[in-house]
Order: sequence, then structure tokens, then C-alpha cells
Amino acid sequence: TASNQQQKRKKRKELRRKNICKERRHTENARCLEPSDPGSIQKTINKKTTIAKKKKKKMKRYTK
Repeated sequence: TASNQQQKRKKRKELRRKNICKERRHTENARCLEPSDPGSIQKTINKKTTIAKKKKKKMKRYTK
């Protein structure tokens, strides 16, 4: 079953790589420099900042 899990992990990794670089896949593990649309970058940045803000708020609660 261990090898089976490894295979699953490998497959997942492959899929992730393909999603990252669908249009321009020159080498086996090429990561595209720019994603398909620039809006997605902004979305991820926004998500990260909101998570960070929430964490800060939580920490403030405990350090009074």
C-alpha cells in the first residue's frame, strides 16, 4: 500500500504541475512565469493578506 500511496502522490504532483503550466510546457517540470490571467495573482495576494490579518487579530487577543 505504501507504493500505491506514492503513486497517488506522484500523480497529484503531475496534475498540479500541468495546471500551473498548461500553455507553455517546454521541459518536464517547467513552471510558467506568468499565469493565464493576471487577476488570479491579485486574488491569491488578497487571500494571503486577509489570512495574515486574521492571524494578527488572533495573536492580539492573546497578548493583552
